[in-house]
Amino acid sequence: MIIETGAYIEHQRRKVSIEESLGIFLHTIGMHERHRNAAERFQRSPETISRHVHIIVEALCRMAPDYITPPDSVRYKILLGTITNCKYYVVDSGFSNFPSFLSPYHGERYHIPEWVGANRNPSTVKELFNRRHATVRNVIERCFGSLKQRFAIIKGLMPNYKLPTQADIVIACCVVHNFVRKHSASDEIFEQVRDPDYVPPPHNH
Repeated sequence: MIIETGAYIEHQRRKVSIEESLGIFLHTIGMHERHRNAAERFQRSPETISRHVHIIVEALCRMAPDYITPPDSVRYKILLGTITNCKYYVVDSGFSNFPSFLSPYHGERYHIPEWVGANRNPSTVKELFNRRHATVRNVIERCFGSLKQRFAIIKGLMPNYKLPTQADIVIACCVVHNFVRKHSASDEIFEQVRDPDYVPPPHNH
């Protein structure tokens, strides 16, 4: 397995195999399962469940530099036209245009469903900007939406974990998510969100 052969987990004598450790992590994090319930499923103690979730989280975080990297495609660099050399927070119309905040024009077409059928093409510069802005936001929403579909724990609170561990869990989930994206020829979640007109269902944040 990559997390073992890549030396992401220290070799030691273990009563729980790497495969089972990974299974514990994927089930507990993917299903947002309480440690007590996961312990019943795997016939291990809650302490063992917690320990091996942390082991895999730490291992996956060490893999992060290999699996969490910016896209190489220039397509993502030109979606907003000439705005390519600055960094902005792409925000919705509830925000004003402060420095580094980029919101759409009010009173113009914006949402993805408004750009379907015979009305796909923008008729003004402001509509063109709004369409590109909506496209960027939709990419972001589809990315996070697919991540939440795969890992239920990201949809809500994480009462079983301290705040630093919560941050590491998000990184670990992103590593697994990107691993699947890179190595799986067919994945149901990625197939669904590949459609640029797909709008993810709302989730709790």
